[in-house]
Amino acid sequence: MVQYKSNTTKGIDMTKNIEQLKAELEAATMEAIWIPNDLLPERYQDDREGGRTLDRIQEVYEREVEPNLEYQRIQAEKAKRVAKYAAEYAERGEFDYDVDPDMQYKNEQSFCNGLIRGGVLDADDFME
Repeated sequence: MVQYKSNTTKGIDMTKNIEQLKAELEAATMEAIWIPNDLLPERYQDDREGGRTLDRIQEVYEREVEPNLEYQRIQAEKAKRVAKYAAEYAERGEFDYDVDPDMQYKNEQSFCNGLIRGGVLDADDFME
């Protein structure tokens, strides 16, 4: 008896795992569903085609809305920290800084890059 080994059935690749298939199904669904402009907020409307697919709406969201959400999150953290400092100062007359090591490192790097770009110091000055 002859045995045939094939990884495809009518053009479907049977070697893909379930995660890959789910990702492809989600991408196809996002591209297939079209929303007319009259159901969309003005920010998401597309006057050329009269609407957008869910995929294009997601792109606009990631480009315009998500960065603003991160900014709002940072501002909320700052406001919370300032309120904590104000309460500590009112209570004891002094306050202790909350140190975020990652943010401190990022700020120090930005400061040093600004010194280099401004011509105040050279990169070699930091090697000493």
